Amino acid sequence: MSLPSILVTGASGNLGKKIILKLHDLKKFKIIGLDIRPDKNLKNLIEFLNIDISKLENLSKNFKNIDLICHCASLIDSPLYNEADYKNTNVLGTENIYSIAQKENIRKVVLTSSTSVMEMDKKNEKWPIYENYVGEPNNIYGQSKKDQELIAKKYSENHNIQTICLRPCSFFHLDNPELGFRLTGSYAILDDIANAHVAAIKTLFNDEKIKNIKKFESIFVTNKLPYKNGDQKLFGRKGEMKDLVLKYWPTKSKFIFDLGYKKTVFSGVYDLEKAKNILNWEPKYNYDDWYNDCKKQNLNFNEEKKRYREKKSILNKILKIFKN
Repeated sequence: MSLPSILVTGASGNLGKKIILKLHDLKKFKIIGLDIRPDKNLKNLIEFLNIDISKLENLSKNFKNIDLICHCASLIDSPLYNEADYKNTNVLGTENIYSIAQKENIRKVVLTSSTSVMEMDKKNEKWPIYENYVGEPNNIYGQSKKDQELIAKKYSENHNIQTICLRPCSFFHLDNPELGFRLTGSYAILDDIANAHVAAIKTLFNDEKIKNIKKFESIFVTNKLPYKNGDQKLFGRKGEMKDLVLKYWPTKSKFIFDLGYKKTVFSGVYDLEKAKNILNWEPKYNYDDWYNDCKKQNLNFNEEKKRYREKKSILNKILKIFKN
């Protein structure tokens, strides 16, 4: 019996590559990677298609005998890109993927969306935020992700393509311990987000599970935060989070304050019950885990603290010159 075949778009990106490696370790699937940028390491491991998803004619002949598409290919939120870039890759690319899925009778898609499909500052909203919250994107990137979801929903409901649409917050490699302070805001670890995608893929291959979900399901997959309603008053006028962090981690905050921490990207607290119920997924790495890892490794951040003090000293000298 042949293995189910999964095509992962955006295969050369951090997320796509991590998903592929996790799927490869399971040894339960035939994996095909697709990206506009080639990846030598993946080419030696799996079948790899070097294709631009915005070119429909290049896609048509390569989607034979695919059972599921994990669609991660997307431009990130960056000032390097303009509206046309996002429309070409994120929107047109997604339309092309679903068009081919319909044509080739591919009935399962995992779509990587984003919490950016709604406005990113929800400090004054009631927490947690649920998937049915209605909000408009702040920028052209968020609008392109919302357009992706609308395309996916159209094909799911009109053409019977079962879609699990994952909405991650920002995520990163924890290769620099200093970055762990981000986990007190709307950031997650790459490994957790990749695990959510693998969980979604497994769910779509489980006939019993998909009987109980809609043709199109949007699901938040973010880090886990302890903040409650009423904590909104702890934010400073410019979004400073020191008082909020001190409330929940009074003995675990010295690390980040010594590094000059004031605030991080924070958009709100998202509900993770749907992710738990449908995907059997929860983030495994949150701020407490980062702190405990720092202690185990005896990380004192002396170099980072030194750099921060030097930077602060230089800034103070510049300000003193201007004042005089």
